[in-house]
Amino acid sequence: MTDTLVVLASTSGSAPAELITWAVLSAIGIVSVRNNKDMRVLVFGLSFTALGVLLIRAIH
Repeated sequence: MTDTLVVLASTSGSAPAELITWAVLSAIGIVSVRNNKDMRVLVFGLSFTALGVLLIRAIH
């Protein structure tokens, strides 16, 4: 018997919903701290960190 290894790119089925949720929560966070520059930078950092995690989960 010969077994072949097939490597296919797979995505999580919930990836689109997670990315939409990320976008909505990021927008709410940015709007809620728009007058405070330090908090705005923190929200941007957390938002992009979460986006990175979501994209890695979506790809693998």
